[in-house]
Amino acid sequence: MKDGTLSLTGAGTCVVTASQAGSDDWQAAAPVERSFLISPALLTVKADHAIKTYGSANPDFTYAITGFVGDDSVSVVSGLASLSTTAVTGSPVDSYPITVTAGDLRADNYSFTFVNSTLEIGKAPLTVTAPSPTRAYGADNPDFTPNYAGLVNGDGSSSLTTVPICTTPATKLSPVDAYPVTCSGGVADNYDISYVSGSLTVTTPSAPPTVPGKPTAVTATAGNLSASVAWTAPTDGGSTITGYTVTASDGTHTCPWTSGLLTCNVAGLTNGHAYTFTVTATNGAGTGPASDPSNSVTPIVPVYSGKTSTFHPVDPIRLLDTRAGNGLSGRLTVGVPRTFQITGRGGASNIPLGATAVTANVTVVHSTAAGSVYLGPAEIASPTTATINFNRNDVIASGATIAISSTGTMSATLTAASGTTDLLLDVTGYFSPDASGDTYHTMTPVRLLDTRIGNGLKKAKLKAKAPVTFTVRGRGGVPSNAVAVTGNLTVTNATATWAVYIGPSALKSPATSTINFVKGQTRANSLTVALSSKGTLSATYLASGGATTDLVFDVTGFYTADQSGAKFVPLTTPTYVLDTRSGIGSLGKLVAYTPRTFPVRGLTVPANATAISGIMSVYNQTSTWAVFVGPYAVTKPTTSALNFVRTDNCSNGFTVALNPSDGSLSVTYMSGAGNTTNVVIVATGYFVP
Repeated sequence: MKDGTLSLTGAGTCVVTASQAGSDDWQAAAPVERSFLISPALLTVKADHAIKTYGSANPDFTYAITGFVGDDSVSVVSGLASLSTTAVTGSPVDSYPITVTAGDLRADNYSFTFVNSTLEIGKAPLTVTAPSPTRAYGADNPDFTPNYAGLVNGDGSSSLTTVPICTTPATKLSPVDAYPVTCSGGVADNYDISYVSGSLTVTTPSAPPTVPGKPTAVTATAGNLSASVAWTAPTDGGSTITGYTVTASDGTHTCPWTSGLLTCNVAGLTNGHAYTFTVTATNGAGTGPASDPSNSVTPIVPVYSGKTSTFHPVDPIRLLDTRAGNGLSGRLTVGVPRTFQITGRGGASNIPLGATAVTANVTVVHSTAAGSVYLGPAEIASPTTATINFNRNDVIASGATIAISSTGTMSATLTAASGTTDLLLDVTGYFSPDASGDTYHTMTPVRLLDTRIGNGLKKAKLKAKAPVTFTVRGRGGVPSNAVAVTGNLTVTNATATWAVYIGPSALKSPATSTINFVKGQTRANSLTVALSSKGTLSATYLASGGATTDLVFDVTGFYTADQSGAKFVPLTTPTYVLDTRSGIGSLGKLVAYTPRTFPVRGLTVPANATAISGIMSVYNQTSTWAVFVGPYAVTKPTTSALNFVRTDNCSNGFTVALNPSDGSLSVTYMSGAGNTTNVVIVATGYFVP
């Protein structure tokens, strides 16, 4: 101490002792001690950087901490084993070195933070770089490895989300400069790779939906020109479907779907026009392809307009024979519509102007190739339906109910790959749009003639050119006031080729025929025919002398000369009600003796329809026999609507009641166990009360 001043040389406890010596004047005083603590100063840190770069360009560096330390130490928090400090002796110090060496390649940088006397050395935030946010993946690039580049967390891991097809290394690498993710082929055409903060996500991207299921259309009735369309949901493509659009084939009517059942209502359709419908689906990735219209239903909108017609039976009259120039001259050629007059012809059986349709027997003679013929009120070069199907060189007949034009004409078109044919048309009655004619009554099909067992006639074959007469009225449910019947005529066991006529009069040499066939063939044909005044029908086998045949006749309904029955509405455009090939009505071939029921009423015909007229065809049959059609499902029917042989290209008309409870029809393939066939039914008209 100098001049009363005490100088300190270090930190610690300082003890000061004061003493007073004696003198001649006073005695010595006792010594007195006092102590006090001197603490080190707080650490003051000076640094040139908050973060020091470390990587390939700067593998080693020494980070210097400058300032005072009170006890030759500093608190270092790092968790990084490669960091080391250097022991410092002496106090005070001017720098406290931290050395980072190249042995740790875990990351490209470190973060350095100073809080009071503590130095924290930690991991820098993860930074991810990539060549692009999405890497293509498909046939041209089946495998790829996107590098997850940048710093990873200090434990050698990173946040990674992948689809199952993408994998990461089995062993975590530490340290790494790139974190590989390997994706291999087989699931999708590309992946979405996104980077958010420290997370890499590899996902299968969304794609537009697939093709929706084939639509089925339900037409409205009673003046509401619209169609209710239903369909099956497609695969959504990995993104929720947000909407469907149903489009009619004319392209002008669409029906947007928003929610609920996969159905919607297409409005503003044209009465009597046929439509197909397609469906497209949309999700977040786009709009998928439309359902194939060729596999769609083709519904007409036959809305009941009130223009019903009543029936007038006539003795069969031939109004077309291209061989003789009757109606038309010259054979039909492919794709060339031919139009001929119906009304105003027929002599005593004159068909009046204003008639809406006729019942008739259509016969193809000596076709040069297999094909079909369409008959209807309009000239159509490429018809989508057929009235009669046939094979090459066929002489074959088919009954039909056919609409005629407002001017009383009918048109015929041959559809085939090539060839020509002659065509005959024998009219058995007509419909007029008034209440002057007869009305129709449905019934369950009943067999009223079978010469093989003596039903209707004695058990004996018909002889050529020898008319036979059998009773219809008063049998099988046909009442005593019936004036005409609808039915199906079948020939079997014929010993010679030719034809059979059936009508109200017994004729040895009739000028018309009802069914044509070849020797030994079992062949059926539908008809609408007037009864005689006694309620009978007569049949004549047109063949050379000595030939014989068996004959079967099934009645499907009858007409009475009053207004107690149903009235007829012709379809100006025939329309499919069943096509097992494409799924209209029902999908898949019929199996022998397994009835198939399909809807009719409310689809193609109005909800109050009681019966329909139509054309039935078979395709791809695996065996010979027959098909039954009726209002109820019958496993083993006793009547048939169409008979055929294997590979036969044939058809037949019919008039049949609908199921009264739900308006459906049922078909049964009558054949050996395991056999199958496709069945097509086209409606040509319907009956309403």
